[in-house]
Amino acid sequence: MKFDYARYRGHGPSIERPIIPLIISNPHAELAEPIRAVACEALVDSGSDFCIFPSELGELIGIDVTAGQQKLIGGVVAGESRPVYFHVVELSIEEGSRFEAWVGFMPDLSRNGHGILGRHSFFNEFSFVTFRDHKHELEIGKSRR
Repeated sequence: MKFDYARYRGHGPSIERPIIPLIISNPHAELAEPIRAVACEALVDSGSDFCIFPSELGELIGIDVTAGQQKLIGGVVAGESRPVYFHVVELSIEEGSRFEAWVGFMPDLSRNGHGILGRHSFFNEFSFVTFRDHKHELEIGKSRR
C-alpha cells in the first residue's frame, strides 16, 4: 500500500507528513450501538512506541476510555508524562488490511489533530514500513497474518 505524504500549512513553511487514513472500530460494541467505527487519520511514527488516539475517538465508538489499562506516557506533551488508557480496537487500512491493535486513548491529545501509529500494534503487523521522504510517500508491506 502506498500513501502520499499529507501537506500541512502552519505559521511558517508548509510541512509534509506520513499521515494515512484509517478506520478505528470497537470490536466489543453491541450491534445496536449507533456508532461502532469512525474514519480518522493517523501519523505513522517510527519513534513512537505505542498507537495513541484522542479520547474523543474512543468515546465516539462506545469505549469507556478511563476503564482501560492506564499508563503514564511521556513525549507527547513536552517535558511531561500524561495518562493514556489502553484498549483493544480494530484498525482497517485500505480494503483487506484489518487487524486488532492495542491502542491508547489520551484525554490531552488534541481532538483537532490526528492519531499516532507506533511500533507496538502497528509496525509489527506488517512485513515492512518504508518512508520515502525524497518521493514524499510511505509504503506499507502486506500484513503478516
